[in-house]
Amino acid sequence: MAPWCTAQVFMAVGAVVWQLDETNATEHRVLTPTTPAAAPAAVSGSSSGGGGTRSAGGNGGAATGSRGSQPAAAAAAATARLPDISHLAVSPDSQFLAVFTSDGRLLVLSSDLSKHISEFETKTSAPPSSITWCGVDAVGLMWPEVLLLVGPQGDYLSISLLSEEAMAGVAEVDGLRLLSNSRHEMMRRVPQCSEQVFRPGSTFPAAQLWEARELWEANSARCDKVLRLLKEELPCAVITTIQAAGLDTSVARQRALLRAACYGRAFCPSDFPPLLLHSTCSKLRLLNALREPAVGMPLTMGQLEALTVPVVVARLIAYRQWLLAFRIAGTLQPAAATMSMKLLPGAGAATASSTSLLQPASGLPMGAAASSLGAAGMGPGGAFDLAVSAQDQVLLQWACAKISSPASQALPDQQLKDAITAKLKAAPNIRFAPLAAHAQAVGRRLLALKLLEEESSCGLQVPLLLSLSIGARGDRLVTAGRKEDAAPFGGGVGPKEGGRERGGGHIYRSARPCRKAIESGDTDLVYLVLFHIYRHRPLPEFWILVSSRALARNLFVKYCKAKEPELLETILGTSATLPSAAAELADLQLHLALHRWAASTGAASSGSTSTSGSSSGFSTSSTAAPSAAAAVAGGEKLTASLADISHKYAMSRDHTFQSRATSELALLRKEQAKLEKDVGQRLFLGLSVMDTLRACVRLGHHKAAAALKKQFNVTDRRFAWLKVRVLAEGHDWDGLELFAGERRTSPIGWEPFLEAAKKFHAPREYQARMIARLPDSAAKAGEYTAIDCTREAAEVAAKLRDADLFTSIQNAVSANSPAGLAIAQIRERAMATFR
Repeated sequence: MAPWCTAQVFMAVGAVVWQLDETNATEHRVLTPTTPAAAPAAVSGSSSGGGGTRSAGGNGGAATGSRGSQPAAAAAAATARLPDISHLAVSPDSQFLAVFTSDGRLLVLSSDLSKHISEFETKTSAPPSSITWCGVDAVGLMWPEVLLLVGPQGDYLSISLLSEEAMAGVAEVDGLRLLSNSRHEMMRRVPQCSEQVFRPGSTFPAAQLWEARELWEANSARCDKVLRLLKEELPCAVITTIQAAGLDTSVARQRALLRAACYGRAFCPSDFPPLLLHSTCSKLRLLNALREPAVGMPLTMGQLEALTVPVVVARLIAYRQWLLAFRIAGTLQPAAATMSMKLLPGAGAATASSTSLLQPASGLPMGAAASSLGAAGMGPGGAFDLAVSAQDQVLLQWACAKISSPASQALPDQQLKDAITAKLKAAPNIRFAPLAAHAQAVGRRLLALKLLEEESSCGLQVPLLLSLSIGARGDRLVTAGRKEDAAPFGGGVGPKEGGRERGGGHIYRSARPCRKAIESGDTDLVYLVLFHIYRHRPLPEFWILVSSRALARNLFVKYCKAKEPELLETILGTSATLPSAAAELADLQLHLALHRWAASTGAASSGSTSTSGSSSGFSTSSTAAPSAAAAVAGGEKLTASLADISHKYAMSRDHTFQSRATSELALLRKEQAKLEKDVGQRLFLGLSVMDTLRACVRLGHHKAAAALKKQFNVTDRRFAWLKVRVLAEGHDWDGLELFAGERRTSPIGWEPFLEAAKKFHAPREYQARMIARLPDSAAKAGEYTAIDCTREAAEVAAKLRDADLFTSIQNAVSANSPAGLAIAQIRERAMATFR
């Protein structure tokens, strides 16, 4: 079955051809009853198409498929008198099907088996060894001694194959290729354009152009006459001559035809295709280079167009024709010269387009390189897309082949690396990560490290460095002064094995990828390195490496605070003897203690932040309130934790405030527990000092509030403001008046008392008593007047000896009212003092 038929499957069962696809199996009877056949033989067809698997026996067998199939007995009876089909062949364009029967007939059918194109009697009962199409123009029947070419109109050509070697036929898009151990022949139909030029007596425009060119070279004036006779047919003649040159395999005839085309092209109009001649010449140069015996790839123009240039380059890579492949790759257009190679993490293979030049041929190492890159994990949560030009792909293949070659096994790593980089300087955009991955895959670890030094992309470099760091044993920790940067990564040279240097384990291998990731500024890369080191290194070594790098340390601390705070507490606890580490551990433990306490008591710790001012990154959620015993136990545990945290803060001189604040927080929690025990309700735990004072005043525990005020050094002014507001909000006017009478002078003055009483609508008599505490002034008289205490306002005005103020107060009331009479008496007593 020809490989071009991919949409359907043909299978011969006796004299019946079954047409199979993914859903149907259709029976086609392509023969009519003739003489009864002898013992029928089982015949099977094959295909590269995907119609499923089908099986067939001989005449008495059954063809199994989906709907449309016949019962086995009916199929056997229908085909019992018909000759068997021994060979099937599909044309390269999948339009025709050639069928050879056991009685020596060759049938050509349409691919859908609906048309009977032609029939040819070979007059022999011996089946051919193979049946192959010669392009789409003829069918080749090959026996050991003869090749029979049958044309579409029943004409044929018999070719003797007198050779001791066996011949094999390979169908091509435009001909038939005959191969043996020592011979290679190409048979094809003479192109029509060549026939128009070279056929004796041809009068086609192309033949006349050829004649004009010969006359011009002979310095004959008739060349001008011949060109003038062509007139409008000259462009067609030039195109035909160019096509004939492209289809010819003789270099001499190609040059002659192209000269004729150039001669006629000078007289063509301006709308003639400008790039036709140039593209044909370029393809001919490529084809002539491929036909050289040293290359051994004789292709025709039709085959080149069917394969496309990228595929040709891939085949040259498989042939190890590096220079020719590199030069041909340089002729590709920018759109075709760039291919996106996707390296999936852990996939172990490179996926690319169908025209990829990186498809690994037999013996080529590119698949191993892609596998190494995939195993290295080329990105956090995704794959890397590498846009590689065609020439860069050839260079990568060459470099990988050079690394794997037996001749390079004896070369030192540095010498081999210098040889590779010297060649790759011509491609400034080439990536060295695939080469390093391949060097690692073939066991040249130090060479991989040296190649990675040339890689400019940290996104490709860091994962491979991590991959190279796996499995290191006995590494020496180097932390002081960043000594890992003083020598090449993995630069320790151990014993030489097999004549080349191998990397030793004398440098902490994880330091280099960590530094590279930090220098890149990519936080995803930094996280990739951190998690890798955490999985493959002991915890103390991991923290020593990370703690000396600010970015890595901050990112890891941020992650632990959000996801694994217990892990961070464990890590910081190992280095708590240092003041900075102790302070950071205390900060973390403070948040954890508050978080655990909030979870145990069911309180919502919203908006809580670190006493050191750093963002915690924790989130708490409200839970169901537990029992009172659990709350008491949680409070006691919190108090003990806070005492230990305060001690850790005290180890650092820069955290004196945090130490004092934490100790005061522990004391506050203790006092709040006492208050809750006295009150019998859970009202105080979780409140700040001021909120605790506010709750005490609201509940009437003034002595406890005074004790807390003294214990936590709350100023008199702040405490007075708080108590006045709380008492006024609770409408405790007696308590407010009692608080005002505790001192002869108030630290905040008496105006806040009066303002609070007015704001919360205190009774008139309470406001009057508050006003009475104000010093004598016009404002005091105005306050009295505002609450309709005109007699008291008049007394204040009399004391101030302000006649105008007194007169205004007196005029505000009726003279015959009790208040007016009282004011008149006050005026008579104070008349002597008025000015």
